[in-house]
Amino acid sequence: MSRQRFCTGQSLRGTGPDDSTHSGAKSPTLPPPASVALPTQPPARPPLAPSPAPSPAPSPAPSPALQTEPSPIESETPPAPAAQPESAGLPLIYPGGISTNHHDLASFLEYAERTGLDKSSTVFVGTHYEYTVAATLANHGFNLRRIGGAHDYGIDLLGTWTVPSSVEPLRVLIQCKATQKSGPHLIRELEGAFVGAPASWRRAVGTTLAFLVTDKPATKGIRQALGQTLWPMGSISCSREGHVYQMLWNELCVPRGLVHMGIATRYDDKGEQQLVLTHHGKQLYYGPTRESNA
Repeated sequence: MSRQRFCTGQSLRGTGPDDSTHSGAKSPTLPPPASVALPTQPPARPPLAPSPAPSPAPSPAPSPALQTEPSPIESETPPAPAAQPESAGLPLIYPGGISTNHHDLASFLEYAERTGLDKSSTVFVGTHYEYTVAATLANHGFNLRRIGGAHDYGIDLLGTWTVPSSVEPLRVLIQCKATQKSGPHLIRELEGAFVGAPASWRRAVGTTLAFLVTDKPATKGIRQALGQTLWPMGSISCSREGHVYQMLWNELCVPRGLVHMGIATRYDDKGEQQLVLTHHGKQLYYGPTRESNA
């Protein structure tokens, strides 16, 4: 199938003869004009109104891009940092917890053992994964709390992300999917998190990001959806054992606090590959690694 190509600023003209000219036709003879006095100078023309300057054509919006390779992001023209981020002066007010029986992975495991909670149930698997993600991402600068519950707009974890590229910690909304099949529909669901976020996150529109966390790498459909959305969003692949394999975000996240932030990989003493964050190409250190927690 041939591609249709478009040209701008050009027009096509015909090459046929002018309709007002006919070859072979003689012009009729006209009588000589009467004698008139000619002015010595041509009459003055009335002043012309200045033509308005043409409006410049709007520049096309850049297509959102994804940070998909484990290498630093270098922005060619980074935006000038604001003196005060939009989140300045907005206190962090978390909604009430959804459970008084547990607050982290250790307390949840103790609660599940005490109550005999079925470890194959969706409640156990989902809650266990949410606490695992919160604990794992703490090693990458995240400070997250589990909220969930009714009318949560898909938000499972709520908190902040401390990065050297932002004056204040970024505010993040996270949706965890441990059992559901991944697909672009999850990105569309995550867009609703911005609408239903608590006021402390919803009002800080310039420094609030959202991430979809699954136990599998982002599919092609998820990558395309991230590149097409109008919201600053990303995707994280975290195993149920607490190992981050992949982290990516769209270009809309960069001016909201991720200038010169990037992704890299390194290998531990056991030869296992690990994902690390970088700033200006240098590795960031936030806390103990997964192996030191074992």
